[in-house]
Amino acid sequence: EIIKNELTLEENYTVVDKFVGFIKTLSLKSASRGIINLTGGEPFSYKNLRPLLAYIFKFKEYISFNFLSNGTMINNNIIALIKEYPPFFVQISIDGDRVAHNRIRGDGAFEKSLDGIRVLKESDIRVVISFTAHKENYKSFPKVVKIAKELKVNRVWSDRLIPEGVGIGLTNQLFSPKETFEYVLMMKKEQIKNSLNPFSQTEVTMNRSLQFVPFLDTPHKCTAGKYLFALLPNGVVLPCRRLPIEIGNIKNLTFEDIYNHNSLVRKLKTSEGDVVGCEKCLFKKSCNGGLKCLSYSVTGSPFTKDPGCWRS
Repeated sequence: EIIKNELTLEENYTVVDKFVGFIKTLSLKSASRGIINLTGGEPFSYKNLRPLLAYIFKFKEYISFNFLSNGTMINNNIIALIKEYPPFFVQISIDGDRVAHNRIRGDGAFEKSLDGIRVLKESDIRVVISFTAHKENYKSFPKVVKIAKELKVNRVWSDRLIPEGVGIGLTNQLFSPKETFEYVLMMKKEQIKNSLNPFSQTEVTMNRSLQFVPFLDTPHKCTAGKYLFALLPNGVVLPCRRLPIEIGNIKNLTFEDIYNHNSLVRKLKTSEGDVVGCEKCLFKKSCNGGLKCLSYSVTGSPFTKDPGCWRS
């Protein structure tokens, strides 16, 4: 249904216009450009990608863009397009070593994704690896970091599986609080080990909800609705692509309308520390309840504590 009512190319131009206008209204408060992440599905399969990129590129003073891809469609034509309209980075999803990744994404997917990364790096394009962690694969994270360093990928990061979209029905793969903390400590170990290697060209980041070691790191707050919107192909706007609550349709609203007047967005922006189950937590304001999307998926409310929190 979403694809059937997909925005036309001209409507996507209008979306870009609206986004640039919104960024201009924020420019008095911030010198940062707006960021568009082109995702999917698979962004390189979009039939009107070239004209859309050309239009986005007209506004490079105000916005930058990235690709979030599985890496399997990257060929010489895609490289030529990326060189003509360079993004800040291309993100490729890697979900473990060859066996783990192919089990999740299909036979041959791992090899195609790594080939895509190699072609991008050979073309001096900044590459980020994304690792989606769950019960079945999270212990593979060190292997993914090793792969990233061998390929001289610029950055590797991870977040937890959300049982929505392609992950729907995978509730049994969610971490227990104990497993969440094991995962965080594993990431921290890899981050420290990598930082001590003067020859590493890869950054290991921990900037997602609950990815902190108490008193060593500053907790990261979920940015859904506050600094982040997601746009579906049919124009529906969500606070985040992993938080499937409709907050408007860009066909008949502006980003300012949604940001300033939607009741859910207003609460997401202002409910710092106001999370059910976090009342006595020392980090209730700095963490703000963890992943809103995971809380919503499991409990039906984005304002309850993260089900993976090990401090509860």
